[in-house]
Amino acid sequence: MKKLECFILCTFILLIINILIGTSEVYSFNDSAFYGEDFILNSDIGYDRVYELKMLKKTSVKKVEKKERFTFFGYGSLNFGEVTYYPFIPVEGNYDYTNAFGPSSPKPYNFSYGFGIAIDYRIMDFLGIFLDGGSNSWKLLLAKKDGDAYGQWVAEATDYDSAVVGPFSMDTYYYMDTVVLRTGARYIASKGLFQPWIGAGIGMSAWQATIGNRQEQKKIGNISSGISIGYSFLGGTDLVFKDFVIRLYIDYGSALAYPKISGLLKSPYDSAVFEPIMGEHATGPYKVGLAFGVKY
Repeated sequence: MKKLECFILCTFILLIINILIGTSEVYSFNDSAFYGEDFILNSDIGYDRVYELKMLKKTSVKKVEKKERFTFFGYGSLNFGEVTYYPFIPVEGNYDYTNAFGPSSPKPYNFSYGFGIAIDYRIMDFLGIFLDGGSNSWKLLLAKKDGDAYGQWVAEATDYDSAVVGPFSMDTYYYMDTVVLRTGARYIASKGLFQPWIGAGIGMSAWQATIGNRQEQKKIGNISSGISIGYSFLGGTDLVFKDFVIRLYIDYGSALAYPKISGLLKSPYDSAVFEPIMGEHATGPYKVGLAFGVKY
């Protein structure tokens, strides 16, 4: 299935590249030039008149510019979502340790964002295709400095000997960084100043998962990375001016990452592997974004 998805994605990207490098100029011919040539072939007229009609044929070929079908965007987004499976979370207040042996409840990101560039091509007034690429990140606090942390994974990794780990020498975060290359199509509902639209896309995500503290440039365990395919659905409104476009949009969807990180616990459990079997969102699945584009 992944091979088929990759083939479809690559084919669509090549189609867009082919369109992008295509000609942006067309030529049309004035029919009167051909009538003039026919008149020359069937009439007995002077040399000066023949010359004039030949010049008419040459000047009748005129350049016709296409509409401004390309728009180049730069965009930024705030991403929202939850981490469904994590190794541990901070111990806070009066907490019941027996709860640590139960299933983990999803935790919202502490911070998540995205930014990138995009190229839109308008095939018809109501239909367009796009190619975009960008960087997305999210993080979740796992442990506070000088504090303990607990979690179901810790209990499982230690054969339920303990669900608590720590204390930690630094604030410790779970980071996910992803670069996405995506292509898709948009349906534009109307023309004019405000142009609402809906769309769908398929993208390839190169993700990297780490645990540690970036400000202190420290990490715990190994770095895990991979490539995944994901689908997305989009909708928004374009505010279209003569030479530029302002776009407000929402974007739902994300590829799933499958990190494998070891070395989070001390000996004799240092070989225990943290692995979200069901996968984790490589980007925040709910995105609200703003883009600024230049028409070409």
